Amino acid sequence: MSVIALPGWVATYGLARLAVFAIAALAIAALFRRERPQVGQAIVLYAIAIAARVAALACAALELETFARMNDFVAQLLQGMAFLNLALASLFGTLSAAVRFEPPRILRDLAKAFLYFAFVLYLLWTRNVDVSSIVATSAVVTAVVGFSLQDVLGNVMGGLALNLDHSIRPGDWVKFNEISGIVREIGWRQTSIESREGDMHIVPNSQLMKNAVMVQGARANGPRQQRRTLEFQVDLRYGPSRVMAAVTREMTRQAIAGVATDPAPHVIFTGIRDGMAIYGARYWLTDLERDLTVDTAVRSRIAAGLERAQLPIGVPRSELHLQRERDEHTRVVAQMRSRALEAISGVEIFSTLTADERAELASRLRFVPFAAGDAILVQGEAGEYLVILSRGSADVSVSVEGGPPATIAALDAPDFCGEFGMLTGERRQANVIASSEVDAWRLAKEDFQEILAQRPEICEEISRVLAERVVALRAARENLTEQARVTMVANQHRSIRDRIERFFGLVD
Repeated sequence: MSVIALPGWVATYGLARLAVFAIAALAIAALFRRERPQVGQAIVLYAIAIAARVAALACAALELETFARMNDFVAQLLQGMAFLNLALASLFGTLSAAVRFEPPRILRDLAKAFLYFAFVLYLLWTRNVDVSSIVATSAVVTAVVGFSLQDVLGNVMGGLALNLDHSIRPGDWVKFNEISGIVREIGWRQTSIESREGDMHIVPNSQLMKNAVMVQGARANGPRQQRRTLEFQVDLRYGPSRVMAAVTREMTRQAIAGVATDPAPHVIFTGIRDGMAIYGARYWLTDLERDLTVDTAVRSRIAAGLERAQLPIGVPRSELHLQRERDEHTRVVAQMRSRALEAISGVEIFSTLTADERAELASRLRFVPFAAGDAILVQGEAGEYLVILSRGSADVSVSVEGGPPATIAALDAPDFCGEFGMLTGERRQANVIASSEVDAWRLAKEDFQEILAQRPEICEEISRVLAERVVALRAARENLTEQARVTMVANQHRSIRDRIERFFGLVD
């Protein structure tokens, strides 16, 4: 019984070996966080090995030699497996840290199984067991099992191939037959694909190997992006170049979350159907999980952009409905004029205009709706027009030295912005972004110029109102005295009046 005597146990499972194991386990767990589960398994195996060794000693004390040797064999086997686990954890942890290679789970399992099998043969060989007969018998058994489990082995080999060639990886968005979703795991037997609806599809690996699989957004040279085309139609009365330019401008003027800026979105003319011109808005999707949400945002931007450019979305028409459309158009025009006059009446700088002048100005307004998140004005952009908000709200923000925009104010209808752009031609000093759906009206320089030419004294009245508005904001911030405020209003009045007169050509 020398093989299981207490001195032998001390030599094999003594404090020195336990200390080496503990130090190695702690070091690997500290250096390689991802390998901690493997270190945990090794600790469990080592603890069971010690328990098996204690059982062997107890059986030896009771003179149960067969059970003592059996437990001794199990103890040595488990201890060896524990050290092999640490060795594999150290190897794969080093590979991950040094060469950025994350080995697939199947590779880990295969390496572990091979080493365990080799270690079992080694232990049997040290006990004078005929290993060659075991290997031969194992080969016959393997052939019989392989023949009877062809499908299972096909799935296993398919999983191994998928992990080694990386044609499909966890995190890929794929389309397979009628299944579309993200790959969550590639296991030994099957691949788990989670659909956008939250369903988990379990697909045998052999099926993935035998059939074509589309990896969505996987480009050979470039980031993971998927090109999408959204169709819309416009009446043939409007030229394709005008339509494409208007929609492209709206899609690229301000970034849309989930839409790539490079390559930039663009519009193509795809054909004619039912008397309508058919267009396709094409963009590259960067977040494949939010495809429908991003499509909705792009469609909203297209619809609002077409409305602002006065390019109505086309619908098939027939002679039977033409008169009804004309009547509806007349009613809508009258309603829009009433709304435009109401919007003009709420603008402070036009308060000195006569009723006829306000009516004339209202007839020149253009209705320009905005979806939530759309840019109404962009800082630094040239824009010779005023925007009047009749419904909704917007945030005013300023970017300093290329930094992120900081919100400084909010606009709630009825209100207006961009007056200095229309009256003096200066570039926008701030961003105005719609925080909700906004109904707005646009008044350009040329729309106001005729009225100003007929009655130049309007310039004097408007410049005074603007000067008081500018000084009121500054006085609130700087706590100006009444005398300083009056002086500043006079100076601003002259400056703004001169700029308006030069911009509209009212002076030589």
